[in-house]
Parts: sequence; C-alpha cells; structure tokens
Amino acid sequence: TGVNELVFIVPRGGLDISFGNVKLWKAGVPVSNQNTILAGVPKGTVDLMKTNQLYTYREGFVKPVLGDRYQGKMTQEQTISINRKNYDSGLQFSVSQALSGTEYGSAGFWLDKRYDKVSFVVGPRDNQSSNSSAWLVVKADKKTVYEGMVTQNDLAKQIVVDVKGASRLGLICEYRNSDFLGGITYGVVDIKAYPEGASVPAAGIVNPNRDRIAKLPDVCPLMS
Repeated sequence: TGVNELVFIVPRGGLDISFGNVKLWKAGVPVSNQNTILAGVPKGTVDLMKTNQLYTYREGFVKPVLGDRYQGKMTQEQTISINRKNYDSGLQFSVSQALSGTEYGSAGFWLDKRYDKVSFVVGPRDNQSSNSSAWLVVKADKKTVYEGMVTQNDLAKQIVVDVKGASRLGLICEYRNSDFLGGITYGVVDIKAYPEGASVPAAGIVNPNRDRIAKLPDVCPLMS
C-alpha cells in the first residue's frame, strides 16, 4: 500500500530469476485466486516426479529418471536398474572421487505444506565395481529427516520420512570413498508424498524377487 515502485535486486553474484502470473490488487479489493506453487497437482498421494514437483537439481551429478517421458537427452535416464529391478520414476545420483574438494549432487521438490510423509526407495545402480560409497541426506525445509550411506553392494531400502508442515524436500548426495578415481551411482526412486492419514509403505529392505522366490520348490538350483 502506498508504494510507487517495486524493485528486485541481486546484490552479489549471478542468478537467473523469472516471475510469472504477477498480480496486483487495488486497495480495498479482496485478494482472490492467489497463485499456488502446486495449483495443478492432484490431491491425495502423488509421485513427486510424475507430478513435476522437482524444481531444482544439480545437472551433471543428478539425472531425472522419467520412464515414458524420457526425451533421449544425455541429462535424463529412462530407467535405472537397482537389484535387478528397473524403476522408471525418480532420480539418479552420480559422484566420484575428486582431486580436490568433494563431489555432491542435490535436488529439490516443492511440497507446499501439503504432505505428512514422503517415501522413496534408495539403492545402488547395478553393475558397479569401484568399492564405492556415498552419503544421502534428506531435508524437510532445513531440518534433516534422514541420513544414510549407500554402498555399491547394498540391497535397496524403502525409506519413510516425516515432512509435516514442510514447504520443500531436499536430497543431497555426497561422495564418501572408492578405489582411486572411482565413484558410485545410485537411485532415489518411487518418490511419493502422502497427505495426513494416507497409508504409507513399511520401511525396510526391498526384495523385488520375494514373490518369485516364494513359488520355488523347497530344494532347487541356486540360479533358478
């Protein structure tokens, strides 16, 4: 109220900023139809990748896994194989030993304070051999809600975190160790957000072959 000019300034460094659907209301006019970050997202449980809630990622260290939306770009993956199961939705993180500093990848999703829980599956991409490991840190706004290590020999794990009241979900991958100049690639896939009261999966080891193994006879060749 009473302002003649609205100015946005980046005081230091370089940054690309865009503004869309900017609205003004005259004095005395009630505010209506405000912009919301997730205006087109359906209610209920959602896959955060498939509803386009990914708003930032560090290209070169993070690749979106897009399934049918894959466009053949070097910056994307169609699927990622973890423990011999192909996943078509999520993120692929890749970090390696650096001659100086520590490589890391990061990605962020808008939650807009809509959700109570977030679940995802995390595990190493198949066919790696550099005795490598990396950290995964998950933050709801600025609060760390999960921290764990991923090694090339891990089984996939189902993780469930509390994001109640959070506007943003952040995922950070940081290199830990490997053979000389080696690295690791792992996936954070099936990233789903749940409103309060929705059913969430149980946390723990993910065994994509459980049903097949249950059908095998009591005695059978190990490579069945």
